[in-house]
Amino acid sequence: MKKIILFTAFLVFYLSTEGQAQIENSIKDDYKTETDLRNWIKTKDFEALFDNNELLVNKIYLADKELELQYLPEQISAKRIKTAEKIIQLNHKLKKIYDVVPESRQLEVIFYESDYPATALGNQSLLLISSKSLELSDAEFFAALAHELGHLYFFEMMHCALEKKDFEQIRLIESSCDAVALVLLHKAGIDLTSLEKALIKINKLEGRNKNDKTADRYYDLDKRLDVLRGNQSVVENLIKAIR
Repeated sequence: MKKIILFTAFLVFYLSTEGQAQIENSIKDDYKTETDLRNWIKTKDFEALFDNNELLVNKIYLADKELELQYLPEQISAKRIKTAEKIIQLNHKLKKIYDVVPESRQLEVIFYESDYPATALGNQSLLLISSKSLELSDAEFFAALAHELGHLYFFEMMHCALEKKDFEQIRLIESSCDAVALVLLHKAGIDLTSLEKALIKINKLEGRNKNDKTADRYYDLDKRLDVLRGNQSVVENLIKAIR
């Protein structure tokens, strides 16, 4: 059966017409280029992410959780994992992200069986994790989830970009979430290169190719890694500056 969800990406099962207010930070509507992303990393708004989890977790919204659970595809809801052994493995890997962002415990984890590695934010209250993701190292797993938490920061912007099918902005937002993940990796004391390693391993396990119908939503892997490495250099300089 073909995969039906978007792996290592922002996944919306229910799109409300509410909550589309502009992001209250320095990012503007014309946020479209790598230069825009690099400039954002140099702002006080980005720097504040090192000290303030609230900039992420204030986007967690639990009121519609039950409705969002109803919108779960059957291929996921029917394969939710309940076996103790795998739950213990998952909880071990989740511990670090909960230590760094305790408020992320509010997100309901949907842990399900799949042949593909998948981590995804389901609107603002669900965190989807596939069994195949357990094959990532602890550091790589943390990096993948850190990227998904980055989508909380960009929730409204991604919502609008998806509705407009603005793939240029969607691709940039994905790389922006990578930048947020670098901040969380630093806060966790994890090597920043763990995100690059995670993307490479996920791409290999997932087998995504240019014919994938979701490919328009991403830079190809080489391009995404190139953007990530450039941003990582800027973030490393910022870390040195604020020590």
